[in-house]
Amino acid sequence: MKIFLFFLVSFLVSCIQSITYSVRDSDQLQDALDKVKAGDTINMDSGVYKGQFKVQGRSGKKSNAIRFIGKKDTILTSGID
Repeated sequence: MKIFLFFLVSFLVSCIQSITYSVRDSDQLQDALDKVKAGDTINMDSGVYKGQFKVQGRSGKKSNAIRFIGKKDTILTSGID
């Protein structure tokens, strides 16, 4: 029973701490990338996101990755020809 409670509390804490960012353009995407932490999600609206996007100084585990969710017509491009 103690083990179950430990895992339940751990799961609930991880859910509470994660944040979902919703972005509509390249500027909002970079703003979200500046704030995002392991376990967070970035929901990307339809469109083209053009730029040299960076996530710096973040660490985490594979099981607590940063998730990017886009619609099928969401495009990320570096903007370099």
